[in-house]
Amino acid sequence: MKFKINFKPIMASLTLLIFLGIILAACTQANPSESSYAAVIRYENEQYIGQEAVKFDRKSLSKVGEISERVNADTSPTANLSSNALDKGTEVFQDAEGNLWVAYSGGEYQIFKKDTK
Repeated sequence: MKFKINFKPIMASLTLLIFLGIILAACTQANPSESSYAAVIRYENEQYIGQEAVKFDRKSLSKVGEISERVNADTSPTANLSSNALDKGTEVFQDAEGNLWVAYSGGEYQIFKKDTK
């Protein structure tokens, strides 16, 4: 007995699966209204952009003040020591290179580097 395989239905099904996969991938893209924003501190008329959080020796830091105002995440801070990510009263420190640092529980600090744009 010989069996004859009809490949037309198999190819049609495979084409349909690929097409549905493409449609599904296009529909699962992130919603543009759910964008994330960089953490920013405004200090002495300069913007500092949040970077990674690291363990750091606080002895080499000098306190420059506390966050005076928190603005919406999608807003660029304009007042000195204001932020779009940090709560009012958060202590802000500076290192010898001019970077800003913010302390978190567990001994980690987030570095904020001057925006060069």
